[in-house]
Amino acid sequence: MTDPKAQGALGRVHTFWRRILRGPPTAARIEIYEELAPSLTAGIGLREALRLAAGRHVGKKRRAIDLLADGVARDVPLHETMRANPESFSLLEAAILSTGERTGRLDVALRTAASQLDRQRATQNRLIEACTYPFMLLHCLILIPTLGIILPEHGF
Repeated sequence: MTDPKAQGALGRVHTFWRRILRGPPTAARIEIYEELAPSLTAGIGLREALRLAAGRHVGKKRRAIDLLADGVARDVPLHETMRANPESFSLLEAAILSTGERTGRLDVALRTAASQLDRQRATQNRLIEACTYPFMLLHCLILIPTLGIILPEHGF
């Protein structure tokens, strides 16, 4: 995969929609990070934590864990694996985990990434809720006058 920064604006939009449509949902990524963090805090190695997590999940979440596990098995830093798979992970998540890897506090970085994704999801939900009412009003403003014209013509 090419770096989204090098792709330009259209490439970043394309990558975003691929992550939304094909990648693991935000909730799944939050669960993965929240599941890995306590394992690392308890002293379980990253490879073993990923192997254990992969055994408990299926579907897109399992594919995301397998991507990370494959990178770790090849001795590629976790953040580089994430950057190489923008359809599954955002650049922000990769940057947060890069910091955690450099500081030796990957467990804290995983919790930070999970809380960041949770805040992002909450903001998205509030935005959708805020847009729903005006969107419905707009449709009613278009639909009701149109029905007022069409229905009398057909004898209703």
